[in-house]
Amino acid sequence: MTTLRTERLLLRPPTLDDVDLAGELLGDERVMRFLGGGVVPREAWPVVVEKWLERWRDNDMGVFLLEHDGRFVGRCGILMWDTRTWTLSKRGEPSAVPELGWTLAYDAWGNGYATEAARAVRD
Repeated sequence: MTTLRTERLLLRPPTLDDVDLAGELLGDERVMRFLGGGVVPREAWPVVVEKWLERWRDNDMGVFLLEHDGRFVGRCGILMWDTRTWTLSKRGEPSAVPELGWTLAYDAWGNGYATEAARAVRD
């Protein structure tokens, strides 16, 4: 796993210590309404972070956590999806396709962070 930098952002792989940061996204209904579901209960936040780490282990790619001036502002990265079932997949499987996506903390919306981070991940 690698770390990326842009003009304003630090993009770093998640760790198991990032559960509370993940909760800033997972526990906010304003954010989660765009991700196909409701908020994730606090007790499930570690499971989500572990899945992010699993994606890195399985695919050598995954989501980065985004920081601006040392403050968490969201996540951005590439996930592999099985196009038959639209469930997470592994690179190299026949129906696996990559998706570049992002999720920003509500108070970080409107600052161009998603575009900046997505370009860095894509490149």
